[in-house]
Amino acid sequence: MVLVGCSHPGLERILKKAKQFGKIWGVIGGFHDFDKFNALKEIDLVAATHCSKHRKEIRELFPKTFAECGAGKEFEFE
Repeated sequence: MVLVGCSHPGLERILKKAKQFGKIWGVIGGFHDFDKFNALKEIDLVAATHCSKHRKEIRELFPKTFAECGAGKEFEFE
């Protein structure tokens, strides 16, 4: 699971680094200006939050894996 703030270094860069530690099951947080949507195709949970410029497009491209997320949202993982 990858938790990000506003992803100013670039979400694609963050995900590439995280993959060095194993499969990325999900990513939650602000995606900032991220628009390299193919980087999300193998991720089971995509929760773009507050500063995600392309949230609508991400929701439309990944309807089965996109989760609405915001302050107070709780996720349970097993």
